[in-house]
Amino acid sequence: MNVCLHARPVGGELTTTDEASAVLWVAPADLAEHEIHPALRRRIDHGLKTAEPHID
Repeated sequence: MNVCLHARPVGGELTTTDEASAVLWVAPADLAEHEIHPALRRRIDHGLKTAEPHID
């Protein structure tokens, strides 16, 4: 199960964890330059199109 939320950076620094070896903020126009799992990309694309909840 994935829960995705709309968010924006307000301060601090991105840090890696045991579950994420790399983290970064990416502009929507630059998403195609990054290797993103198709399931996660679906969620990102949905979030960019609408703020409405989505279950899939």
